[in-house]
Amino acid sequence: MVAEYVQSVLNATPLSLIITVVAILLAFIYYITRDRGLPPGPTGLPILGIYPFIK
Repeated sequence: MVAEYVQSVLNATPLSLIITVVAILLAFIYYITRDRGLPPGPTGLPILGIYPFIK
């Protein structure tokens, strides 16, 4: 089942792969730059959160 999926991805046309990669990149950029409507605050680090910034 996984081998069939991998084979179908490898057989995809380059245009469809490019469109998919561009769509994922645009979604990622939108997620990073969106206005969250929150007041400014420290950016948390993954797993650690804001713990390193607390004095």
